[in-house]
Amino acid sequence: MTTELMTQLGYVIAAGLFIFGLKMLGSPATARRGNMVSAVGMLVAIALWTWTVTKRSRRLDERLKAMERAVETAGLVEKTHAESE
Repeated sequence: MTTELMTQLGYVIAAGLFIFGLKMLGSPATARRGNMVSAVGMLVAIALWTWTVTKRSRRLDERLKAMERAVETAGLVEKTHAESE
């Protein structure tokens, strides 16, 4: 398998987890688990994006900026999650 194919499959898995988690939010009995499944899907997507950007960038400052954006995005997701509880 090529790296590009593995990355695309990872995005499909992340999207599937996110959508499945959203579906689980429809029932009070599975809402907490659904929230966790969706969060894992988003974490996979952010990790793949970060890995792809850092792999493609040649310079260290570009890599650090990409990592900074990923951490900021993850922090925003966590802040939104904390406010919803």
